[in-house]
Order: sequence, then structure tokens, then C-alpha cells
Amino acid sequence: MENPAESDRLELAAHEPSKLRILVVDNEKDGRDCLEKCLTHEGFSVTVASGVEEALGLCRNAPPELVLSDWCLDRLTGLDLLKILRSQPGTRNLPFIMFSGIKQSPEDEALVRRAGADDFVTRWEILGESECLQTFSRRIRALVLTRKQPAPASLVMPGMSDESDVLKDAMRRLGAREFLRKPFGEKELIRHVSRTLHETQGGVQTRLAIGPVAVEFRTKEAFVDDANVCLTAMEFDLLAYLMRESPCAVPWQEIERCVWGWDESRLSCKEPPTIHVILCRLRRKLGRAAACLCVQRGVGLQFRIR
Repeated sequence: MENPAESDRLELAAHEPSKLRILVVDNEKDGRDCLEKCLTHEGFSVTVASGVEEALGLCRNAPPELVLSDWCLDRLTGLDLLKILRSQPGTRNLPFIMFSGIKQSPEDEALVRRAGADDFVTRWEILGESECLQTFSRRIRALVLTRKQPAPASLVMPGMSDESDVLKDAMRRLGAREFLRKPFGEKELIRHVSRTLHETQGGVQTRLAIGPVAVEFRTKEAFVDDANVCLTAMEFDLLAYLMRESPCAVPWQEIERCVWGWDESRLSCKEPPTIHVILCRLRRKLGRAAACLCVQRGVGLQFRIR
């Protein structure tokens, strides 16, 4: 059932006459052009950037009213951009929406929201259908309007984007290890329960090193020759899983199911293009250690020292 407060806020936002300024950050030109065209058609004033450095420069020179950034960028990520903006006084309260080409795990969404994002959507939720774009446009206007007319600090209004984060912080102060927001699926619940049981039992492995590559499970950091490598959550999860299973080759479907929790409808029988995109980025970031990630044709992926 739709929240009445949220409906009122969305309806008010839909009639907001001002032309909101949006900064779109996407390292792919086709993606930038498509978002710029569609959002301009919806009545927004759109500026585009291809990377974090360019986006930061635009935010300093001509601050937008909202940033819409892809997670996967070259060198620095959308998450890096978010953290930098939140660390600077002038952009600390700038509305920020992260998007991704594929549906992210609940853990990734929680990571993005903890860093300060107001929303996390897929590209399909923006551009999938004409209704998707219209709904997303209303969400943008509602978000900016809420920031311009904030509720009292002592009050958490139903439907506001930071409601779950406030509840999470409160529950964790009381001693809760996990926080799930309804609705959640059975597999998501099992994954959270399993992780909590694993972390509360003795002998939990916090670091794994094989050859020049090492991963820290608690902090989700990766290292090559003791030098920190900046990975996205999906890249880290793939690397950590393959290292745990090393030297065995892991089938594609097992990676999709066990690493990201995709259901049967999304599993690929052949070598899935999504994993190959993530694998290419991961290899590029690992540098000389990229050769440790091996594709076994007809089988899957393997981490091994050559």
C-alpha cells in the first residue's frame, strides 16, 4: 500500500515549476547521452561528466541540485565520488542517487546508503519504460524538494529516504547485528542469518593471502604486494570467493548464485556477460596479479598462482 505522506510529497513535487539542475556522471558516452536526452525531455537542466575528477570540478564551479552517478567508473568509483562529496562542507547535503547497470545485492545497497546516498537504482528503473522515467523524475523532484524543506531533526517522517538508516543506527546501538527492511526475500534472510551465525562463532577468518594477492573480509579491502587496490563491492566479492575456492575452478552458475545471490531466473548456462565485465575491471585493477584469474572454457573461473 502506498504511503500517504509519500504520495502527497510526490504529487507536490510533480508540480514544482523550477528547472532542477542535475549532474549525470557516467564513464560511457552512450549512457551519458541517453540519460542527458531523457532527463532533459523531462524538464531538467542536465550537465554530464565522465569521471570523478570532472564531476568534482563541476560541483565546485556550478553546483547542481542533485548528482546521479553510475557506480562503476574509470579509476575512482561512484562510491568514491559520494564519499568525497559527503566529506566537504559545501556538498555534504547535496542529494545523491547512485545507479548501476545490474541489480546489486542488499549488502551493496546498504554500503551505498551508509556512505550517504539518498537512493540506489538500476539503469532499467530509470530508462526501462516511459512510466519508469516519469516515476524516477517525480522521485528526483521529491528528493530535492525534501532537502529544500527539511523536516525537524527530531522527527522521522514515514517514507523519507533516510528512515531505514535512522532505524539501523538505533538498532545497532541497542546491540543488533543486522537490520532487514521489509519486504525481504527468503534467500536474503537466509544469507543474513548465515553471515551472523558465522561471525558470532569462533575462528572466523578475517584475512586470506595467496601469492601477491590478499583480502581483508571485515573491511572488504584487497591488496597486491601489500598495496591497497580500490575495488567495488561486486569486484571484491568475486575475488574473495574465487580465492576461498582456490585452486578449484568455480562454475558460472555457482558464482552467480553464491556470490551475488541471483535467483534461478537470472542464472546463465553459458559464460555470462555481466561476470565478464566485472572480471575485466577486476583484472585491470589487479595489475601484474591479473594472471591469477583464469577462465576455464566450458567450466568457469579459477584463482591460481602461475
